[in-house]
Amino acid sequence: MSGGVLSPRFANRVAWLLWAGVVALWLAIMLLIALPRSAPGNNLLVLPRVAGSVMLLTTATVGGLLISRRPANPIGWILSVSALVWGFGAFATEYAIYAVVEQPGVLPGGNVAAWLATWMLMPPGFGFLFVLLLFPEGQLPSPHWKPLAVATIVGMAAWTLSVAFPSGLSDTTIFAAASRPSTPIALIISPVLGGLGLAITLAGALMAVLSLFVRMRRATGSEVQQLKWLLFGAICVVCTTVILTLAIQVFGIPLSSPGGLVFGSVAALSFVAIPVCTGIAILRFRLYDIDLIINRSLVYGSVTALLALAFLAFSALAKTLLQPVLGQQTDLVPVIVAVGVAVTFRGVRRRVQAAVDNVLPAREERALFFTDIVGSTELLAQIGDTRWREQLERYRTNVRSELRRFGGAEMHIAGDSFFAAFTDPVRAVRCARALAPRLRGLGIPSRFGIHWGVCEMRGEEVSGLAVWTAARVMATAGPDEIVVSDAIRERVADAAVPMEERGLHQLKGIPGEWRLHAIVATRVPYA
Repeated sequence: MSGGVLSPRFANRVAWLLWAGVVALWLAIMLLIALPRSAPGNNLLVLPRVAGSVMLLTTATVGGLLISRRPANPIGWILSVSALVWGFGAFATEYAIYAVVEQPGVLPGGNVAAWLATWMLMPPGFGFLFVLLLFPEGQLPSPHWKPLAVATIVGMAAWTLSVAFPSGLSDTTIFAAASRPSTPIALIISPVLGGLGLAITLAGALMAVLSLFVRMRRATGSEVQQLKWLLFGAICVVCTTVILTLAIQVFGIPLSSPGGLVFGSVAALSFVAIPVCTGIAILRFRLYDIDLIINRSLVYGSVTALLALAFLAFSALAKTLLQPVLGQQTDLVPVIVAVGVAVTFRGVRRRVQAAVDNVLPAREERALFFTDIVGSTELLAQIGDTRWREQLERYRTNVRSELRRFGGAEMHIAGDSFFAAFTDPVRAVRCARALAPRLRGLGIPSRFGIHWGVCEMRGEEVSGLAVWTAARVMATAGPDEIVVSDAIRERVADAAVPMEERGLHQLKGIPGEWRLHAIVATRVPYA
């Protein structure tokens, strides 16, 4: 360490030491869950708890990754420490369930474990509250929020103490038979601490949520995408929680039934979305994919809902019309309706996709690849129409062959100009390096331009300013040259692609100056 800041190597060791501790606790929890239960039905009730334990491992793993990559960001430390405390609390809970409820007296220390279980799961929840308050860069929205953060910490501590040292009121937990520490001072102070701490903590939670809206209003560029990731994770949790509540409260499905266990397990697993989305947002891994995920979620969610409603409506209508004619119920009607609904799926999806794209188009980062024949008009005048058509067909065949080989998607073709998109910038560069000498050997002078940028995805169509930028990058290239933007150079740096800097350029119609580079291609003489 130097200057009071953890060195990256030390932070990395601490991070994975915390992760190893969580894994050890998780293995102990799984061992306790695997022990035989006193009632056969209780063996099924462990399923949601096993599903929930996935959240424990996920939080620890994301926390470890954030610390190792962003040691100065406190969110990684909050997640890792919260996971460790949560692991102790979950272990105490499973231990107490077995030692106090399932098999009393079999394991020692059941009362202590029951006491720990009543309050140790609270701090990790408070940790997630501070993740919201500090997201994404690990700083408060402004210095004015510091008193709120301090007050929230005090409130959380007071509430936790009031639970850990109760006032002697009746215990409504499953550990009611277990004794918990209680002192004369606690009898007086605990109700005050509990009420005040709860009020402050709830106020802090509301302000943490409000801080996200404040950040969203101020955010630009990548920070908007980071906030979208966190919002998407929260939506996943809310949706599954609402579905679970409806299943239990409205449809009367008992939580202990097979259906209730499935809903409960899915709801528990959905909480994994919070740490996963947090990690993606902070590490900025495939950051702009969130727009595509939201777009596709809206499309397929809407299509599923529409087709389900159509199936129910047509089934009811068909039964109403056909049952008087047939004189009895038939299982053939739902089958016919299901086939009809399945046939209309593609058409409905296409229309819903177009509607969603108009309102909320997906946005993704792509390597945008342009190529054309240099001096095509002069070449046409020189060799004539017949030979030009042959050359053009040969050119198109070779370009399409290399695009398929390197995984490029052909977007548009106009005359002798090709526009393609790649998800991997390295493949885009390799495709151009393979094509340039190949076309030169065929006597076809060509040029290439490649740019990495964010573009709108409307169905299969790619559009946006980044597309125009890539076309302008190609316009700066000479015969047999591959010119790329600085964004491409940064993303293929590890591939050791030989490049020559071309300096700053003004691209026609594109604001700002752009640093361009030329890729050194294999020289092949013209055929």
